[in-house]
Amino acid sequence: MFKKSFFTIGLMLVLGLSTNLFAQQSDTVQFTIQPTSKIKVDGNSTLHKWSADAKDASGYFNIPSSLVKNAKVGDQFTDAKVTIPAKKLDSGEGGMNKKIYGAIKVKKYPNITYSLSSAKVVSVNDTSFTLDTNGNLTIHGTTKPIEMKVSAAKKADGSIHFTGSKDMKMSTFGVKPPTALFGTIKSDDEITVNFNVVAKEAPASVMSN
Repeated sequence: MFKKSFFTIGLMLVLGLSTNLFAQQSDTVQFTIQPTSKIKVDGNSTLHKWSADAKDASGYFNIPSSLVKNAKVGDQFTDAKVTIPAKKLDSGEGGMNKKIYGAIKVKKYPNITYSLSSAKVVSVNDTSFTLDTNGNLTIHGTTKPIEMKVSAAKKADGSIHFTGSKDMKMSTFGVKPPTALFGTIKSDDEITVNFNVVAKEAPASVMSN
């Protein structure tokens, strides 16, 4: 009798946990990054300013459906990832591209990645809201924590646009600023990353890795 009761309680706990997990999964909407997203790195040098577009970004955001429908201050999510092929950084100048690829060693470290740790809604305005975010950015094989304030706008087509900018230093990630003409032209260590990441709801069959 005792064994049967113990088994019954255990079965109820398993079923309860499974039901709760299913509810959590079904209450989350996955948004995938679209090709229309724009990510740009701006820098300066002893000769002139330079920019490089980060093309072919991919990734996802797993966001609670309640936040998608009606964001409120205090709402949070913790699962998002962005991947950029390092060799898809394009300054529009072949020589500069080679310098960038050499500095971040694209053959050894082919991807630049960002993984979200937490995102919290801190203000809401109609169809837009502002997030305080924490995550980990990996460049040149070096991972560093990064904090950013990100604006999010819900569009009529159902997409969400995440925009913002972040100042950082290349040396923080072990990257030596590119040089040219035997070192007579030097890039500044400081760069600014500007982004407008467009994300749309993924088909039900698509799952994040």
